[in-house]
Amino acid sequence: MFGKKFSRILIIFIPFLLSLGLKNYPFFSYLLAWLGSIFILYWTLSGKILSPEKRKNISQRLMRPLFFIQIFFATFSALSSFFFFLDANGAFAWVTLTHNFSSIFSMVDIAECQRYYLLSHIGLVSGLALFYNYQRPKFKLAIKKDYYDQVVFWLIILAFIPKIILMFMPSLDEVLLRINAVIHMAQFLGLYLAIKNKNWTLTIFYSIFFLINLGLSFFSGWKGSSFFLILLLLFSLFPLIKKRFLIIGGLIVFGLWLWFVPVYIDVFRQLNWHGSANKINSAKVSLQQTLDISIEDRWATDWYYLVNRFSDIAQFLIYKQNVPQYFGFYGFESVGNGFKMIVPRLLWENKPDAKNLAMERVYENNIVSRDSFGSFNPLITIDSYLIGGWPIILLFTFILGSLAAFFSRFAENRFGGYYFGTFLIFNAFFSVMWVGQSAEYLIPTVFWSFIIMVAFFFFGRWVKIIIPAKISE
Repeated sequence: MFGKKFSRILIIFIPFLLSLGLKNYPFFSYLLAWLGSIFILYWTLSGKILSPEKRKNISQRLMRPLFFIQIFFATFSALSSFFFFLDANGAFAWVTLTHNFSSIFSMVDIAECQRYYLLSHIGLVSGLALFYNYQRPKFKLAIKKDYYDQVVFWLIILAFIPKIILMFMPSLDEVLLRINAVIHMAQFLGLYLAIKNKNWTLTIFYSIFFLINLGLSFFSGWKGSSFFLILLLLFSLFPLIKKRFLIIGGLIVFGLWLWFVPVYIDVFRQLNWHGSANKINSAKVSLQQTLDISIEDRWATDWYYLVNRFSDIAQFLIYKQNVPQYFGFYGFESVGNGFKMIVPRLLWENKPDAKNLAMERVYENNIVSRDSFGSFNPLITIDSYLIGGWPIILLFTFILGSLAAFFSRFAENRFGGYYFGTFLIFNAFFSVMWVGQSAEYLIPTVFWSFIIMVAFFFFGRWVKIIIPAKISE
């Protein structure tokens, strides 16, 4: 059985080997590496990487990391570079862009970076698929499944009590972050269950809750906030909507998002981050300018976002120019920093900020200046490359996939199965794994997420919400 699983996993290495064989033809090497990620998604989402008995009802298990995390990871690393590739080859050359970096890099380097992205995709999926071994849960909730949508409602309401208390206890910020994440993910699980159970009162409640959060995301100044909310909504409702409608609807939503958000956020940041306007006035002015901007300027802003911000390949190319030729590989410094970050701030008064540690590599390589706003910390593919090149990329992404599979199975086993285990608890606590953050973020977040998840389980056992499942179940 293990041999068959291993052979199905080995197949996903073929696109990388073919792309590597064409490295002297960088244009085609890039395309083959990019299409390789498309092939891996097909091989995985169609269930072919799994044994036949585990291919059933994949749409009902889409929030498991083999599907959910992989799609996020592939989209925001391996696939997102395609716009940069088009720009580097003169596509849409009539668009006037400032800070257009693509023309200064060779196709040889662009293709090599894409092969690294494909390798990280392979490593992640290998770990996820190798340990995709979900068993019948040993514990269940002491609640009938027909009432799950109502349970989620009360979970959201009651979670605000510890949230308010913990806001005045900064030393327990790790717990507060997890409670916020549970509330955040619960809205999507609750909406899915309410629609499934035809509970229209709760459907309206969860829909309003989502729209409020979506509205608040436009006051954050981060483009990704609203984007991730919309993606989570589409993933959550996938089993309830026909695929063709979901795909068409998703493309329409993405088009509307692209039409509005990049322009809006750019103006908002100038007014609120770099200026003195408050968030409300910044939002009003940003909305008006977004509606008034010309088609040419809107397209230029959107294209700049797709080329230089949607993907981090521009950063990767700069890192690759410097490392290892000028700086040498960084070694396991970031990993060491990550383990140091596990120490609670309560016990380490002068504990440094994880962002500042990760950003040092950004500043040293002149990705951005020290007075720049925003976060440019390298994600796992780049971070692994900086540590030691392609072997570390493959190793670290494999570990990431293996751990994600383990934590998801652990959550399902202790929290009564897929809905409260993976959909809610795992994805709330381990969202840092969705796109693979740098080691300074990833290691302490995963460590404390596991500890707090175990604490939640024992609390549930103590109040008898979680009880042993019968063997017959």
